[in-house]
Amino acid sequence: MNRIAVLVLCGLATAAALFVSVWPIVYNQGQDDINGFGRQAGWLAEEPFPPALTQKVFPIGIGSNITSRRIQMDKDDRYQEYIFDTFANGDKGTLFFNERSVLTELTMEYAATKTKVWFRLADDGVTILQKRTSDLSTGALIEDGERGVDNRFVLRTYVPGTKQVTRIRTYEARAMILRGGLASIDLTARDESFYPNNQLAYLFVASDVLHSQRWDYAPDGKATKYLKIDYRAQNGWFFYPDGLTKRMSFERKRIERNGIGYWEVHTDYFDSRGNLEANRVFTRSSMIVSVDLPGIGKVHQTWQMIVPYKAEPLRLVKDNFVLSFVELDSSNGLNDVRFVYKDGALSEFWYQTRLKSDASSSIQVRLTLDAASGSVVSQAILDQKTQKQLSDVELVDVSPSHIVAPAGLNQMLDYDPPPALAFEPDYPQWEH
Repeated sequence: MNRIAVLVLCGLATAAALFVSVWPIVYNQGQDDINGFGRQAGWLAEEPFPPALTQKVFPIGIGSNITSRRIQMDKDDRYQEYIFDTFANGDKGTLFFNERSVLTELTMEYAATKTKVWFRLADDGVTILQKRTSDLSTGALIEDGERGVDNRFVLRTYVPGTKQVTRIRTYEARAMILRGGLASIDLTARDESFYPNNQLAYLFVASDVLHSQRWDYAPDGKATKYLKIDYRAQNGWFFYPDGLTKRMSFERKRIERNGIGYWEVHTDYFDSRGNLEANRVFTRSSMIVSVDLPGIGKVHQTWQMIVPYKAEPLRLVKDNFVLSFVELDSSNGLNDVRFVYKDGALSEFWYQTRLKSDASSSIQVRLTLDAASGSVVSQAILDQKTQKQLSDVELVDVSPSHIVAPAGLNQMLDYDPPPALAFEPDYPQWEH
């Protein structure tokens, strides 16, 4: 077998190995939030490259993203290759290998975004040193990035065809590296975005993938929100247009109860003067609202989630809750009362009292109501200390025969859902 044939066959084997690791990373990089990780293409079952030719178009079998391949050797018998690929979606790719069979340059043309992306790689064939994105038809520069002396990769985004910067992203030193399977191409250490007036729109800073902070601003420079992530915990606040007065604050935190860690999202809502209006606690399946209602006073409403595992943007909206019960300090001349609702109607009324014969007793009376009239249908008396039901006892407070809930007690006030959800409980790990 002559020298050219040997070189070509060796080159194909090397190119194949590199393609398996390269294409899953770069495929669809021109589209936001799509990286193609894991898109392994079984394209290697091809006919041998004819040694008498310097280029050849290969048809690719069904089941691959690549529809055809053209491989071109350097005419001076040097071990250099250009590999041209055409994908089923219209994308095109070109890889260039040096004489040591190391991938040094990579170019992708994306049909969907009509952009062209060029990469220059280090001597290891995987570390990205430069990246340049341009408009496929006009050639206008869109993105330009390079690895600095600290080994971090800085990528600038421009208004196409101008030098106006709209975004600057700084990636960790171990990011922007082509790898098969899981890749670290998006480990962002810092991300800045700018308005057309060059005012900062947001600033994102991360010490690692589990700890980060973000500040958002209006075009006039006033703060609009702040978010902080600390592993599973998260907190932040949103501002009124003055950029100083908090409109809402939230915190996702872990609450320990009986050896079990329950995750909850606590939120506070404020008026334009900064006064607290309402507090909401979101659990995995409920929302507890503490608020002062006009003409009623302080109440605690417990709303049950209708679909606890609804998609994240919709899980915490008001339409996904139904009222379960409302608690007040006093109502109808009785203390520590609870109005229980079923299918939107008042179904039960609970209150706390004592036995006439025992001033230290703690008794809960539960009245079942007729939903239509509010009349008492039945009564249950429970000893709070022993959890036993009592009968034929004399109470300090006499149960009413008819219950009417205060007007507006069951109303759902408008609110903005927090940008965080409660996690599943952390159960203790028992030793065997």
